[in-house]
Order: sequence, then structure tokens, then C-alpha cells
Amino acid sequence: CDAQTDEERKPGLGSPPDPACGTGDYDWYYRDNDADFYGQAIDSRCLCGPFLKYTATVAGDCNDGSPMISPAATEKCNAFDDDCDGLIDEERTSGTCGTDSYQTFFLDADADGWGRDGSTKCLCAASGRYATLTGQDCDDAKGAVHPGAIEVCGNLVDEDCDGQTDEPGCSGCTDWYLDADGDGFGAAGTSPTCLSAPSGNWRAPVAGDCNDADAAVFPGQVEKCNSKDDDCDAATDEARTAEACGTDGYTVFYKDSDADTWGLANDTRCTCSGVAPYTATRAGDCSDSNSAANPGKAELCSTAFDDDCNGVVNDDGSAGCTAFYTDADRDGWGTGTSRCKCSPAAPVDAAQAGDCLDTDPAVYPGVTEKCNGKDDDCDGATDEERVAGTCGQDGYVAFYQDHDRDGHGVAGTTKCLCGGTGEWDALVGNDCDDGNNAINPTEDEICNGVDDNCNNQTDEVGATGCTVYYRDVDNDGHGVASAFLCLCTPSGYFRATVADDCNDSIATIYKGATEKCNGVDDDCDGATDEERVGTCGADGYSTYWLDADNDTYGVTGATRCLCAASGEFRATRPGDCDDTKNAVNPAAYEKCNGFDDDCDLSVDEDRTSGTCGTDGYETYWYSADGDAFGVATPAPRCGCEPAAPYSATAAGDCNDADAQVYPGATETCNAKDDDCDASTDEERTGTCAGGGYLTFFSDADGDTYGTAAQKCLCAASGTYTASRGGDCDDTRAAVNPDATEKCNLFDDNCNTAVDEERTTGTCGTDGYKTLWQDQDADT
Repeated sequence: CDAQTDEERKPGLGSPPDPACGTGDYDWYYRDNDADFYGQAIDSRCLCGPFLKYTATVAGDCNDGSPMISPAATEKCNAFDDDCDGLIDEERTSGTCGTDSYQTFFLDADADGWGRDGSTKCLCAASGRYATLTGQDCDDAKGAVHPGAIEVCGNLVDEDCDGQTDEPGCSGCTDWYLDADGDGFGAAGTSPTCLSAPSGNWRAPVAGDCNDADAAVFPGQVEKCNSKDDDCDAATDEARTAEACGTDGYTVFYKDSDADTWGLANDTRCTCSGVAPYTATRAGDCSDSNSAANPGKAELCSTAFDDDCNGVVNDDGSAGCTAFYTDADRDGWGTGTSRCKCSPAAPVDAAQAGDCLDTDPAVYPGVTEKCNGKDDDCDGATDEERVAGTCGQDGYVAFYQDHDRDGHGVAGTTKCLCGGTGEWDALVGNDCDDGNNAINPTEDEICNGVDDNCNNQTDEVGATGCTVYYRDVDNDGHGVASAFLCLCTPSGYFRATVADDCNDSIATIYKGATEKCNGVDDDCDGATDEERVGTCGADGYSTYWLDADNDTYGVTGATRCLCAASGEFRATRPGDCDDTKNAVNPAAYEKCNGFDDDCDLSVDEDRTSGTCGTDGYETYWYSADGDAFGVATPAPRCGCEPAAPYSATAAGDCNDADAQVYPGATETCNAKDDDCDASTDEERTGTCAGGGYLTFFSDADGDTYGTAAQKCLCAASGTYTASRGGDCDDTRAAVNPDATEKCNLFDDNCNTAVDEERTTGTCGTDGYKTLWQDQDADT
């Protein structure tokens, strides 16, 4: 009854252990700034549950500013004490090597840069004799013995650790191959003997002889047509590519793909016998894919290729040729003697003769005569009258007969000439009276009842002496100023003498009429559907409210009488409570913003309809324990701010009476479903640290050492009982990292070596013997 609930206990000591803490659901919570589940041992509080930064139930964090450093962390090579054990970058004795910058260093007793397999440490850097990253040294007591060393002849030592002693190629000897026929090449596929000098048939410095019983056969020998593989290239009597042809039975054969016995001069093979397509012994074929073309054929006009291979296709005189004449001016008519060709080729390409001027392409028989002082059509006459064809071209002009000499001729009476002559000199035929030179198309029309200008009209518009009449289509007595005619008398719609009508198609539109909403300037005042200052609601006029924020709701009292919306007077309904905000009007959704968005005189009220999760509104679930996760019943509320007990932003709490239980909480070994996943104290798959969880390794043989297979559990389960790994054979209890190595072909102590040399302990037991070095083999 101190007005506080579940407050912090402060019995007196103020630091664990404290007999007043740990009872009544109270426990010590350590300050955990980096949220890694481990707190500061010197800063704790006795609480019912986590509070602010006091969330860890386990102390021991040596760096509370980094979540990567805690007693549960894995040590890394980074100059930090990652696992809070008081050591920095110490040797890794369990877990995987090769991660976190750790490397496997081999023992290198002889300091030759190669280590002993099976003798390793997992370190951040070289230490002492564990100084190399490479193993495979077969004798770690001799610096001259290691992989890659030079093998020395005659000492029976395997210097390069390849499992062989004094093998061919070692230092101090020469390899010699068996050469029975004495041609300088050893038999192919044989192994050499390393000797200081050749001995007997061991005398060839190289191998490769494919017939060591024939001294004329060896690599590099010249191949001959003899059915033998003379040069040991696994081919017999193959084509020559470098040696001279015409010797040793070899002949030059030309490629003859079309089998016409003529080959290509630049495509040959030097072989013992012809092999298709290299079968021709004479060259000269110009098309080896066409047997009808070769030097023995005759040229034909009927083909489109060089039949006789003389370099010319369809040359003059070929069978089937046609006579063509020389056409120097390229007008299709030739002169001179013809030539017989398969097809025309400029300038010999005219099929007909008769050109009278072969230097002018515009002159030839049949061409149209032109006014140019030349006999264009080669008919012996120059610039003669044109009696056929089109007049008005090539300098020819149609001249009309003009009796009254007024420059206008009579239609239908023409001659096509290069120039006018006599009465045939008028260039136009439009005179309507060729006996009166005062009547023709160039004269002015006069209001006199005569067609003065020959346009088939009498006293037409614009005649001298006419009057201006305006068009009045709607017959309202008002004409259109832009449409008028000067007439001798009124005619048709041109009948008004006043020009002030702005719409001559409607009789009700004229200057002074009543304006209506019809898209028309009814009163001809220059404005259309302008604002009405009188009664609104007639002739299409409506009331529009001021709507500055364009939200379709206007300000009550601010109106205009218009035919259509104009500027900010565009709303057809009032009711806007803030005309400066487009999002504020009676149709808007309320938002969490401190404004009355929907103009209902309430601000940020709860939503009972519409979408929650927008406009700042959130769904708040009922949470009795205040842990940020609520329950489905009672139903949640949609509001702008949480209000206890509706304070949770997510549902899914499986125990709304316990603030430590909610989805996503860390599962701890407490017989409760802390994370609401329907499982209690289940196996952890992430980091195994805190909450009572321990790492258990699979130990099938019960020797207290497990395999690499491990689980994070609250208690041992099944074969997962061991608290340490490292077992290399989980079917034998006698095999584990604590066992003693025996001579039994097993890795008893799990150090990756089998029956390795014993450097400590008693020799003479478990099959081990003491052996001395005996280089001279005298035992």
C-alpha cells in the first residue's frame, strides 16, 4: 500500500547476491546497453521484469558497448577479448578453424617452411615453431627434406617427399632411353634410366621411336610413300606440307570438287595418291563447283558464268550472241557497224540504227519536235507546225485568231506554232464578241445590262455604280459586318443596310437581346455567358460558391451567379470549414493531424469506418500486461494515439497476464512458452547463450566427447549429452581427444594422425618401439 506496483526492491545491500532478491518472482536484472543478453556485473537492479536497459539476467559482459562481445561470443582475430575470458586472440581448441581470421598453423621443427601433418594449432598468427600454413613435410627433422626440394641422386633419401628415392630426373644424373636400332630415339612409352653416361642400348636422350627395330623410322624423319609411319606421328603416307613434292613418290594433286579433271591452281595437296576432291593433275579451273566451266569449254551466251575460264563472262562472239549498235549519246538509237554481244553493254547497246545526230541524246527518230532550231525527230524538217500531240510544251504555243485586234482571240480556233503569225497571234481565246474591241475579259463591268467583261454575267457584284448590302440570313434586320456585297440591286440574303449582328443564323441573337447560358453572345456585347447580377436560376444560370482549395466544397456566403464554374468560384455546394486546405471538407476522412478534417466539429476522433493504418491511424490491441502485443478480444480500436489498455500495436499475445511472454520474446528454460510459438523450452537454432540454454554435442558412444553435430537445449536429450565436441569416431568409446594413441591403424586421440610418432609418454607400450637412424643399413 505504498501507491506503487511491482516496484524495484532495495533491501539494503544493493548488489547481488542479495537474500531479498530471487523470491516472489523478483530477480536481479543487469544493465545491458548493447542488448546481447549479458549485463554489467557492477550495475544491477532487483526487479519483477526487464526495465529500460536492465534486461539481462546473466552478468559477465566485459564490453557493454558492443553486442558482438559477450561470454557467449566466439573469439575472433581482432585484438579484442570477444568471449570475455580474459584472453585476447587465444588459440582456438574447439569449433571451426579457418573462420574469423583463424588459420591452421603446422609444427615446423626444422624451420624449412613445411609443417608436419597432424601437428597443428588453430591460431590468429604464427607462434613459436607453429609458424607455417603448409603441411606435407615427410621429415620435419631435416630442413633439406620437404615438398619441392631438389632430389639428389645416390643418397637413398626422398628429399622432395614424393614417395620415391633417386627417381629419374634427380640432381646429378641424366635420363637415358633404350635405343635398340641406334637411331638416336628411344622406344615410345618406355621409362628412362638415370645414368651419368650412356651404357649399352641405354643411349638415347629422348624417347618417341614408334619402331625401335628400324633405324630409318624415328620422329622428325621425312615421310615417304612406302606404307610406313616414317616420322612416328601416328600417320602413314600422310600429305606433305613442308617438304618438296615430286620426290619419294609424292605428287601434286589439285582440288577438283566438280570432277571435270581440271583443278584449282591455288588449292593443292602433296600426297602419295589422289584423294577426292584432290584428284586433278592439271590446274586452271575457274569454278570448281561447276563442271561446265573449265579451260576446255566453249563460251555460251546462255550461261551466266565464264565457260572457258578466260577471265571474261559472255565475251563478244559467244554462241547465241545478238547484234548491237554504238549509241554515243545514250538515246537508244545507234550508228555505225554492229557488234555481236550476249547482252548490251554501253556504249554498244542500241538494238536499232538511224540516229541523225549521235552527239545529242534528245535527237533521234520518233522523238517529239521542239522549238529549238533543230530537226529533233530526224524527219528533215525544223520547228514545223505541230498538228498532233500536246501544245504548250517544248516551246510550242497555241495561238488564237483575233479579228478585232484587242489581244483576245476566238475560242476553238487555234494553231500550234513556235511563234505567232498574221491574225493567229492571240495567246488567249476568251473573247465573247470578236467584232467589238471594247468587250473582252479585261474590261470593267458596268451597271448597264451588258456582259462587258465576258464572264457570262451581267451587272455582277462590284460593277461600277453598285450599292453595299450586308448579309442578313436570319432576316432580323441586322446584317454581318464582315459579309457584304456591292450590288446593282439587293440579292438573296444580302439585303440589310445595318451591320451590327454577331450571329446571323439565329433571329433571337442581336444587339440588345437577353443573355442566356448557351455558349452564345446573345446580346452582341462581345461577352458570352457573362455573370448575371439579377435573378439566378433561370436561362441556365446557377449559384457557385468560392472554393479556393478546389475540394468541391465552397465557403458559405461567398457566391456568384454563373453559367459555369469560373476560377475559384467552382463549388456547387457549401460547407467547407477551412478553404485553405484541400484535404479538409465534409467528405474527407479524419486524419491524425490536429485538424477537423471532415468538418464535423471534432478533431482526431477514433475511426469506426474506413481503412485503419493510413493517415496516422493505427490499430491498437487490448494489452492487459502492457508488453506491446495484444489479444484479439475485445476488438481493437482505430485511433491516433494508444490509450491503456489499448496500447499494443500487434496481436498474438498467448499470455496477456505475463509481460515477459509475447511473440518474438527470447525463449528461456522456464517451462513457459515465452515466444508464443506453441512450444515450451524448445531447441534454439540461433546463438546458444543465456536463458539457461546449453550446447550439447551428439555422443553416441558415451565417452563424454561429442561429434560436430550439436544442439542448443535446456537439458540433454537422446544422444545429445556431451558438453564438449572433438570426437572423431563416435562408435568407439576408446577413441576421443583424451585417449592415448596406439599402434592399431586408428586415430585414437583424434588429432587427424594415425599411429604417429610418440614424442611424450612411455615408449615400448601399445605397440610403439624405439628406432634408431641407420643410414648405412648395417642394422
